[in-house]
Amino acid sequence: KKNLQRFNNLSVWHIHAEGVDLLMKRSMQLQCTIQEGTLYLSDETYDIPITLGKF
Repeated sequence: KKNLQRFNNLSVWHIHAEGVDLLMKRSMQLQCTIQEGTLYLSDETYDIPITLGKF
């Protein structure tokens, strides 16, 4: 943590990604959308909201 404080423009984020396992397949084609502050990962079947938390 101390070593990273010297970078003024560095942000570290925690990704709360429950449900992303539904998107995992041998061959994947994913889309990412950011809408009203929420990131969504989606495929042809699922649309999973991803919550970001800043450390």
